[in-house]
Amino acid sequence: MGKFSLRGSIALSLCEESNPEGRSMKYAILSSLFVAISCVSLLQAGPAAAEKPVITGDYVRIRMNPSLKAPTLDYLFKGNEIEISQKVNGDSYQGNAVWVKIRSDRTREGYVHSAFVAEGKEAAKFRRSLPDSVNKDILAKDFSPTQVAAIEKYRRSYFAAKTDQELSQVYLQTKKLAEMLGPVIQKKHDLNNSGNCSEPCSLKLNYLFNYVPAGIILIGGEGTVASLQVVPDIFYRRAQSTKGNYDDLFFALLGAYYGKDDPLWPAFLVRTWDYGGNSLLGQGIHLDILKKSDAVLDAGSLLNEEVEQMRNWTLKDIESSESYYEDKNTIIQEIQKILSSIKLNDQQRSMLQKRIIQFQSPEANDIVLNQKAGQ
Repeated sequence: MGKFSLRGSIALSLCEESNPEGRSMKYAILSSLFVAISCVSLLQAGPAAAEKPVITGDYVRIRMNPSLKAPTLDYLFKGNEIEISQKVNGDSYQGNAVWVKIRSDRTREGYVHSAFVAEGKEAAKFRRSLPDSVNKDILAKDFSPTQVAAIEKYRRSYFAAKTDQELSQVYLQTKKLAEMLGPVIQKKHDLNNSGNCSEPCSLKLNYLFNYVPAGIILIGGEGTVASLQVVPDIFYRRAQSTKGNYDDLFFALLGAYYGKDDPLWPAFLVRTWDYGGNSLLGQGIHLDILKKSDAVLDAGSLLNEEVEQMRNWTLKDIESSESYYEDKNTIIQEIQKILSSIKLNDQQRSMLQKRIIQFQSPEANDIVLNQKAGQ
């Protein structure tokens, strides 16, 4: 699993069926590298959810500006939650000119007409009125009965989890669900890229996050691959409400490994091209990940495979990356801290000791250091 950078702006607007004029507008969505399809704060359990505004219609148009004539970028669905940062005046719809500027967990911003947003008590009332299968008819248009059943089972499991072990099992289900739904998501993305989709081009899959509350659809592989991933922060917040702390520790590790910008890439790498970049060894990220992995391994074993994978990739970056952001002394200091505070086997310890020697003579070992100096 990985991550991505979501800085950008979007605009949310009117329902497709409520704006026939808008259906004929020809605007294609340009999918830039590692830009997420989803821009909503995903549906969550717990008291905080009742405070969040909620979308009240299906196919609510995402537009570039608070205007009925602005380009449509994507769609939101009944039950999707948003965070409002500002209210502004824009084009009037049904006598109402108020639009809201939204901000989500993924830091993207945009506008939605207030006619399709419930807030406060109205949001809580609307949320209570939603059935468990809030978008089931739309769901069935995209996915097979077997896939729909798996999606609904996942949603029930996510909200029913009461212990750390139960929520950890839900995380394991996420990976299986992503594999099952992958072909459908990819097919929709391929259709978008072909330019032959209905206007405007869009995956129209944001309803899916009412069922996969900690999920997000990401675009990678130079804009060619679409996949369902998880947002570590959402899982971490969900873990706060379960009994036991194993899940808290694991999702804290997951968040440290992927950071807050890109669930497709580890936080210890500054991506300078599509498949690589500069290691941030020396900034304490590697040490933090390894400390958190020790804590999870000490607390239980259910997610050991996932923990060991993150741990191994972190050590691999120290061992074999060729380009580093920090200077020699800063890097060596972090490796020394790892040697003194992390549980390591003999092979790992020997590798780190050897790496210190190599960093002391970087040019002789084909290592490029202090890349930040050139920025």
